[in-house]
Amino acid sequence: MPSILTLSGTSRFEYTPDGHGGFFLEYTKRPHIKRELIQKIKVDFENKLVPGGFNMTNPTPRGFGEWIKQNSHFTPRHASHIAAVLREMGLIKRATNNRPIMLQF
Repeated sequence: MPSILTLSGTSRFEYTPDGHGGFFLEYTKRPHIKRELIQKIKVDFENKLVPGGFNMTNPTPRGFGEWIKQNSHFTPRHASHIAAVLREMGLIKRATNNRPIMLQF
C-alpha cells in the first residue's frame, strides 16, 4: 500500500490500487475511485492547466476540486488526494511549486 503526500506536501496518506485501473483511498469509509472516473478526468482535462481548487467550502471555479464535486459524489478534499494519486500514476504534474496549486494534465 503506497504512502504518498498530497500536492501541497502537508498530508501523508495511503492508497491501494484496485487491480482494475482505479484505487482506494485508505481513510474513513475507504473511498473507491473507479477507472471510469479516472477516464472521465483524462478526457475532460486532457492537455489543460487548471487550478487544484481543493478548498472544501469554496473550491476555485473551473478547478479540479470543483469538477470533482460536480461530477462525482466526492468532495474537493477527496480531489486533493485523487490528484496526488494521479500524479503518482503519471497522469498529471504539479505545474508550479507556488500557490495556488496548478495541475498540468
